[in-house]
Amino acid sequence: MSAYRYVSREYFPYEYPSYCVGFAYVGGLGVAEGIAAVSQDTPFFFMEDVYVGFCLEAAGLGIVPIGGFHHNIAHVPMNGTCEAKTMKLIEAHPVYVPRMRMFWGCVQ
Repeated sequence: MSAYRYVSREYFPYEYPSYCVGFAYVGGLGVAEGIAAVSQDTPFFFMEDVYVGFCLEAAGLGIVPIGGFHHNIAHVPMNGTCEAKTMKLIEAHPVYVPRMRMFWGCVQ
């Protein structure tokens, strides 16, 4: 099964809002409160990261990219050293068991 989801133009013919890939977010309490305030009136969308984007847009909030988030870390070559430190890794996806062990060893 693919990790990527597809939405046909027939199902959703509109443009997506700006959104963060759903594996991790960083935000303050005001962001959470803004999302919560509009979520009851924001129509459900099954892709949760896109739904959060809809809520951010409805709340008048934006997205600020920051480093340390890696969506395609499976494609980053690892040479046995702790790239987690040099990449300033905050969150990564997907991380399979061998890399989890390597990262865990780096933070010990």
